Parts: sequence; C-alpha cells; structure tokens
Amino acid sequence: MFPVLSRTLTAARRKCGKLHRLRVKAALRTAFAEDPTTTLQRIANRLGYRTPGSLRRWFPILCRTLAARGRKHQQKRLPRIKAALQAALKEEPPPVKHAVASKVGFSRGYLAMLFPHIWRRLGARSREHRKQEAEKRRQALRQEVREIVRGLLKAGTPPTRRIVSSMIARSPIKNGHLITSEIGRVKEELVNTGPVLRKSRFSRDVFLRGAETMQR
Repeated sequence: MFPVLSRTLTAARRKCGKLHRLRVKAALRTAFAEDPTTTLQRIANRLGYRTPGSLRRWFPILCRTLAARGRKHQQKRLPRIKAALQAALKEEPPPVKHAVASKVGFSRGYLAMLFPHIWRRLGARSREHRKQEAEKRRQALRQEVREIVRGLLKAGTPPTRRIVSSMIARSPIKNGHLITSEIGRVKEELVNTGPVLRKSRFSRDVFLRGAETMQR
C-alpha cells in the first residue's frame, strides 16, 4: 500500500543492523586487549545478548580466536587460583566461600567449576565452623542463664523468663526458647538436689511460684 515507505523502513533497518554489527565487531576486537581475557559470554552480556550465539554467527573467526586466547590464558592462571584456594583451606577461622571468591577475583560458580573438590571442602569447613560457633554461643547463653537463675533464687526472686532475659549481659544471643528450656533444667535440678533449695525452703517456694508464673 505504501511501497516507498516500506522501502525506506527496510533500508533503515538494514543500516541499523549493519551499524550494530560493526559495534559488535569493535567490541570483539577491543576484548583482545583486555587482561585477563574476557569471555565471549561476558562480551555478549555487555552487548545485551543472553548468549554469544549471534556473535559466533556474525564473526566466527574472531570468536574462535578470542576463545582460544581465553583457554590459553586460563591454563596459565590455573596454578595461581588453585594455590589461593588451597591457602584458604588452611585459614583460621575458615573463610566463607563468597569471601574466598572475592579475594581470588572470580565468581563462586567459576571456581566451583575449576576445582570442585577443593570448593566443596571450603564449604564444608565454613559450615562446620559456623555450626561450632553457634553451639558456643548457645552454651554461653545456657551458662549465663544458670548463673542468673541461681542468683535470683538466693535473692528470693522468682526466675521468670522476662526477668532472666533482662539480666543477660554477656551472651551475644537471647534465644527465648533456650532461656525457657534452661530455666526448666535448673528447676528440675534444684527442686530435687539443689544445694540452694535444700538450705532454704523459702527459695524452693519462690522457685515454684516462678515456674507457675512462666507457665501462665
């Protein structure tokens, strides 16, 4: 219906496509000067593509040359990366994986692909360390709760969770479940054999009243 307009639009699209391909070609040539060598995937992402398929189709020789250069460069840097990961295995405390990746200068996925066994060991050490540290914090909380409960009993004050929680000063955590559980443990111990309660019938009555208050 509008042949002139149609031809004009077609010519414009061709010109735009040609200019875009020139921009892609320039980006590929520029990548040769980068150190370390940039991957085709990264170049494609910079240009707005999800994959480098179009780049390979338009400029196959440039892409093959760039990929070969990247593989050669990778082989040179593998010993350095491996040494850095092995050094991280000896660090104390064990570092988390994202910190190792940031220090080495590569993504976690890339490092996991290069050295899966070492990467899994790093993750296992980090998880075990966090688990141990969490248990230390829980033990510190339990110990402080026990000391507070015994002190409250000696003073004749019911050791409710609210009071005990407000008196916690050393422990870095205040887990309500752990506090309640530890108060219950102390109750069980002291009601039966606790030296504080044997010496003071009043303290025993105070403790029991506190326990009743906690259960309400």
